[in-house]
Amino acid sequence: MAAAGLWTTPSDLARWLLEIGRSAAGDRGARLGRETADAMLTPGLGGWGLGMGVRGAGDSLEIRHSGSNAGFRGQLVGFPHRGEGAVVMANSDEGGVLVAEIVAAIAREYGWPGAAAQEITRAAVPPEVLESYVGRYTLPNSPIELLVSRENGMLYFGMAGGQKAELMPLGRDQFRDAIGGGEVTFERGRDGRVAAMTVGGERLPRAR
Repeated sequence: MAAAGLWTTPSDLARWLLEIGRSAAGDRGARLGRETADAMLTPGLGGWGLGMGVRGAGDSLEIRHSGSNAGFRGQLVGFPHRGEGAVVMANSDEGGVLVAEIVAAIAREYGWPGAAAQEITRAAVPPEVLESYVGRYTLPNSPIELLVSRENGMLYFGMAGGQKAELMPLGRDQFRDAIGGGEVTFERGRDGRVAAMTVGGERLPRAR
């Protein structure tokens, strides 16, 4: 197995993104069936279609997916109905933040709609407040568990053993996923302690 898993290139993935758009438009020469493309572009639980994160509608419909294995990080984003998108890869375990910055710069340059094109101003959050978010968060009736950790003065989250993404602070209890671009919010109980986090519209209570 090459490079700790399946080997592909940004160019190959970009061609695949274009094929999804062609299939969704009903192009008779497209490689995917129309029903498959529609399933990929229809958001379900947590804003996910068939294998892809989906948000927006019409020409602003956007699909995203990130990837990681040992020594590599990547991100693809596409607008199937516009025939536009980008795929960025970095050969580093810490390359996720750089990849996200490059994708955001492309989005600004080409005027893509939605949060991908927004510049983010990092809010100042005291260390003790960042520490209050650290812990395990579980999705009810599901094996999904997210771990929030604090490293080198910054907050990260991700699934155990998987890729970690920085949580960039927008304000108290409000963050943005530096890789996926989605908003992450923390909920506090009456005692002021963090009780849950919301990611992609899903509420994950903090494990006690």
